[in-house]
Amino acid sequence: MAYNEGTTPDFLLLELVDGRLQMGVDDGSGNTTWTDGGRLDDAEWHLVELRQKGQKRFVVSIDDRAPAMLDVPNYVDRRNVFDMFGPLFVGGLPSHLLRSHRPRGLRDDVSHFVGCLATLTVNSVLYDPTDSLPTAADPGCRS
Repeated sequence: MAYNEGTTPDFLLLELVDGRLQMGVDDGSGNTTWTDGGRLDDAEWHLVELRQKGQKRFVVSIDDRAPAMLDVPNYVDRRNVFDMFGPLFVGGLPSHLLRSHRPRGLRDDVSHFVGCLATLTVNSVLYDPTDSLPTAADPGCRS
């Protein structure tokens, strides 16, 4: 669903795996993942929020469920921070990127997001998801 990478080996990945939300992060201290137990492939609308709290903690909220915490380990250096300078990809990755190199954290059987993205807010700024649609995407969501 979303992918961002920065300086090696930093990345942030949010994807659906077998209908469940999975998150993977690495700030240079080691890759860590979290998978939600509930399924999101049920033809219902879901609100997913991801917030970074400090340098080493992410809070994931889905609908009205209790928030989950993902703490990035300090295996290498407590001073490691996320250096995210690349673009934020939402809904899938361009085919040229998948061919040129396997983005860090991505599984081999990655597929594009199939569903509807109604709103996107990044750093408290609301974006229109239809502004940069690839040719395979259709504007608008069916209710």
